[in-house]
Amino acid sequence: MKRRHPMRLQPTNRLPADKMRIFILLTLLFLTACSSIAQTSTTLPVDDETPDAYSLATETPIIAPTYEGCYYVWAYHALPEISEKVDKAVKTLQPEASGSAQAYGEDCVYADGHTEFGAMETDFYVTVMVKNLKDKKELGNWLIAVMKTLDAFPRGLVPGGQDGVVQITFKMKEDQRIFNIHISEYKKLNPGMNGEEVMQALFPGQ
Repeated sequence: MKRRHPMRLQPTNRLPADKMRIFILLTLLFLTACSSIAQTSTTLPVDDETPDAYSLATETPIIAPTYEGCYYVWAYHALPEISEKVDKAVKTLQPEASGSAQAYGEDCVYADGHTEFGAMETDFYVTVMVKNLKDKKELGNWLIAVMKTLDAFPRGLVPGGQDGVVQITFKMKEDQRIFNIHISEYKKLNPGMNGEEVMQALFPGQ
């Protein structure tokens, strides 16, 4: 039998060390150049006429709106000067009587706490002493006398653009009865009615 000789591997052609370094350096330079070209090619052109976010933020400031309105609440306001005159007027009917007045309307309340009042009407409060709280004639006669006295305080002289209310308190010792008379309703009554008729017309069933 023939003997087989073992195959010999051919030696690999190797680059010298200096040439290998140069080759690696050139490869790195080539890759760097390709990456730079790729980034440059993907950059979009900037329109000089289109403002960016920074310019919008600096050139167009946002101004927060300011609310300067108010909210309305019903309110009473004292009328000391008119009250003094009303009290003197009703005391001419009866020394023990008393009277006062208040303006009724709306307070316009602002955010900082200050208010502006708008009067709608003036209401009157009168207290009279009587002998019998159940006597409609006596109560009605006092009512007519009080309303006639308050004719001296019409709209225009007192605050408000509409007629208000007269609250009359009839007192007898520790007992009392309170009646509210709308001035506009009282004006509709026949001026020739007596006290009992006035009470019946304004407060039927009482």
